[in-house]
Amino acid sequence: MDYQFYIDVVESLDLSEDERFVYHVMQNLGFLPHCIRLVILDYKESHRHWHTVVHIRQMLSLLDQHRSVCPNWRESQVLIIYHDLIYNVQCTLGATRLKLFNERCSAAVMKNHVITSGIAGFTEEVVDVMVSALLLSGHFPEECQETGTNTYRHALFLHDLDYAIFANDLGQYDEYSMNIAQEYMRHARITPFEFEEGRLEFLRDLQRRGVYKMRYFFDLWEEKALANIDREIKRLTWTK
Repeated sequence: MDYQFYIDVVESLDLSEDERFVYHVMQNLGFLPHCIRLVILDYKESHRHWHTVVHIRQMLSLLDQHRSVCPNWRESQVLIIYHDLIYNVQCTLGATRLKLFNERCSAAVMKNHVITSGIAGFTEEVVDVMVSALLLSGHFPEECQETGTNTYRHALFLHDLDYAIFANDLGQYDEYSMNIAQEYMRHARITPFEFEEGRLEFLRDLQRRGVYKMRYFFDLWEEKALANIDREIKRLTWTK
């Protein structure tokens, strides 16, 4: 392996600390330099305010903290890195939603990069399980239970780490809410009223069905997450 390729990737992209962290994780996993470059460039897109490499690093750090309950550490690393790779905010809007567009595109790129890089231990069967898990991670509960234990466990774990922000401290949660609003109002071109209506619908649905799917994370984070959600709902309804 020519490590000069990796050096060239770093120097050409002028990486931030968070980008450098993700870069090293991908390098250690065995991804080819051009795959790493494409991932980092995608997360640099100007329409991203929450769905950035900062979020990916936070999830990777949480993975390390809760490694004892993850289905497979290396597979979870890859799923975290690729789960938001393709992010078109227009495709997440209520009535115009293109079902699973972002997830399907992200999963396709993930599969291509894993196979192209020839990462050790990632057989075709393993990669197919990871693709199914990525597609299912945002669409619970019942439908994913029929797809197999490994897929289900990966999907649950990815979902709960992705939603860890809901149980963060007030300042971090408020920053997340602001960044989500920026993505929709600046780049999906919807009005503040339309955003607030959609956000309220999403938050109330979380209240109804619960935030976390794994018992481990439910016990750890659910109470604080619901308190944050309740506070944001009150703020949004108070402005109306």
